[in-house]
Amino acid sequence: MAELGLKALESEVLYLVMAPAATPDAVLQPLARAIADALQRPEMQARMKGLDLVYEGQTGAAAAKRLADLNARDGELVRSTGMKAE
Repeated sequence: MAELGLKALESEVLYLVMAPAATPDAVLQPLARAIADALQRPEMQARMKGLDLVYEGQTGAAAAKRLADLNARDGELVRSTGMKAE
């Protein structure tokens, strides 16, 4: 965005793994560990770096807060500019 003169404008894409709210912790924890372990493998790290991706590893309340913060920030931008999906 800096090339367009919008140095302060930040753009992000999040890739998430989500489960229904009632999913038991006994299911979520092994799944989260397996994903984290896979993403820490050297070949995955190299692939992610090549795609300019960063693994944040947030789960539960921290991930929900991250989404809420992005929604608040980007939602205000959309509302204030009148952006519409086409």
